[in-house]
Amino acid sequence: MKKRLAMALLFLAASVAAIVAQQAGAGAPVPTPSPAANPPRLPLAERIAHTDPSRYRSSPGVHGGPGQLSFFALFNGDVIDANLWFLHRGVIQPKSGIGQHFHNYCEEMFVILDGEAQFTIDGRTSTLKGPAGAPARMGHSHAIYNATDTPVQWMNINASCRSCRSRARRRPTPMPRRCS
Repeated sequence: MKKRLAMALLFLAASVAAIVAQQAGAGAPVPTPSPAANPPRLPLAERIAHTDPSRYRSSPGVHGGPGQLSFFALFNGDVIDANLWFLHRGVIQPKSGIGQHFHNYCEEMFVILDGEAQFTIDGRTSTLKGPAGAPARMGHSHAIYNATDTPVQWMNINASCRSCRSRARRRPTPMPRRCS
């Protein structure tokens, strides 16, 4: 069986090489990727984000929710080429949360790292004990609430297709209750 698999992989590799050579033209040099396709990257040490509570900013009434959150952006969309828009890390204070809202241009995942929080998606609420995450799909309402007397460690992962993000930023008027 292993011999057959090895032969099949060898045949596949040879076939791909032949197709590439045929498309590039016999003896033609292999094109080099453009710098725009491979932008320079910061050194790895400069791309690593660490949680730093001294950098948290206090945000009362996020999306009309009760109480306040303390958080900061670990990453924004320019860090990687994938669909990450941002990664927030922080604390949801007791009796606080993010009010119900929806996004037309992105999806989110709220992640509770410790404690517990109430996740509401499309009007249905469940209490989840951390560590746990709940995805909120594009166009679906979602909220999170810390009903306990203890602060909850939290992350918010937001992803969007780049073309959706561009459309969201080009809108002439602000988009209430949506990604911007």
